Amino acid sequence: MKTKKCIMVTIFIMSIISTYAQSIEIKGERNTYIQSDDSPGFHVVYNKSNKFSKKTPSYLLFEHIPPITVGDKTELDSIVFFYFNPIFKKYAGDFNEFAALKISLFSDINGNIKDIRIAYPSEVEIIPIKIFEEFEAAVLQSNVKLVFDKDHHVFQGTAWVGQYAIYDPEKLRKCKDEH
Repeated sequence: MKTKKCIMVTIFIMSIISTYAQSIEIKGERNTYIQSDDSPGFHVVYNKSNKFSKKTPSYLLFEHIPPITVGDKTELDSIVFFYFNPIFKKYAGDFNEFAALKISLFSDINGNIKDIRIAYPSEVEIIPIKIFEEFEAAVLQSNVKLVFDKDHHVFQGTAWVGQYAIYDPEKLRKCKDEH
């Protein structure tokens, strides 16, 4: 269990670090987004105005981190499938074994989602920024929150709290249009 948690934290931190390497800015209707292809096998996209993910959270320095979960995960799942199923359906090839859609959620101390980072397999066509902008707005306006014990000493004074949701690209591709 300890090894699994260390691996998860390492992957989470690596996804943050890899985003700050070479990247391009893409203007949406209301926001500017950063897209990076520096994470091998993935395109990474996030809103340029994201503030939380640019600071190091103090809770990641602890060896034992209390549970952090995505609250109302079924709502997040519905939003993800609504926006990304049509994109993943277009890809007819085989995904590599490490391919995934990774949604990183960053919240304030009350669990309210403030920033989102998306990493998707490079096998999939470049996803239009309009899709990301609409997806981000839908998540930020939803009931999706991060759930954790904000009174636990590990989270005291942290800049943000983060958690991610990983989606299998095959399931995204094969999902019926029911969402």
